[in-house]
Amino acid sequence: MNQGILHNITFFLKIVCPSASIFFLLFLGCSGCSPTPDLSKIQNLNQNTIGVFGHGGLGPNSWSPMNSLPAIKGSIKLGAIGTEVDIQLTKDHVFVLFHDETLENQTNGTGKISDLTWSEVEGIYYDQFFKKKTPVMRLDSMLANISNPQNFFFTFDCKIFTPLTPAYTEAFVGALIKVIEEYQLAETVFIELRQEALIRTLLHQKPHYKVFALGSFEWTLRMAKQHNAYGISVTDKNISIDQVSLAHQDSLFVAFYTSGRTSNIIEKNPDFIQTNKLGYFLKLFPPH
Repeated sequence: MNQGILHNITFFLKIVCPSASIFFLLFLGCSGCSPTPDLSKIQNLNQNTIGVFGHGGLGPNSWSPMNSLPAIKGSIKLGAIGTEVDIQLTKDHVFVLFHDETLENQTNGTGKISDLTWSEVEGIYYDQFFKKKTPVMRLDSMLANISNPQNFFFTFDCKIFTPLTPAYTEAFVGALIKVIEEYQLAETVFIELRQEALIRTLLHQKPHYKVFALGSFEWTLRMAKQHNAYGISVTDKNISIDQVSLAHQDSLFVAFYTSGRTSNIIEKNPDFIQTNKLGYFLKLFPPH
């Protein structure tokens, strides 16, 4: 669809009928898609189906900012089993939902989350066009605003933009455990980690947590096997069907981040997908 037309339609729906925007997004996700794959051929560890997650809620092209409460609730309303969110730890050990290393590009704030206290982050809002005045949120505030959050799946993409010292590792893991236990999420949260020290420390304290090593296939497979993690998270373009099969042979679940792609993904047999194309994948794997 022409970007100018898309821009005008989105603006009209936002002003005239905001709730219709969600269903317009679903339509866009279903239009212009690849041929429907043969779902009967899926072979994975997730009962031969694929769990569909939103990406930061509704992805970067939504009228709501990624990692904001409207975007997260929107993905659930569409029928996703849950959503991926990006989490960062403030200087005083509060988890904040935010993707980028610094605040400048998306908000009216400046600096890194890790260099600020929550009182300094509180009140910062997204200032992109169509996204003004949407606040940057605490993780616990988001969970408190979701009815029965343990009924949905969340993937916590743990973002670290500061030196990973032993003290920071302990603080990060301690704050993570506190949130997960407070909201009873141990069975329904996937924890994506890029650093071996965090993987090792968290699984030493909570071996039953569903930790996914995040990165290249070779590194994630090695980390997951070495530390008895639950699975691996890899960009779909950087893994083959044979590599997925290798992970499955080691009883490791495989999660893909697919961005805007729809082709040649189902055939690789992932267990879970994080996607900006919720409409397309929810048409294939509708909510039960």
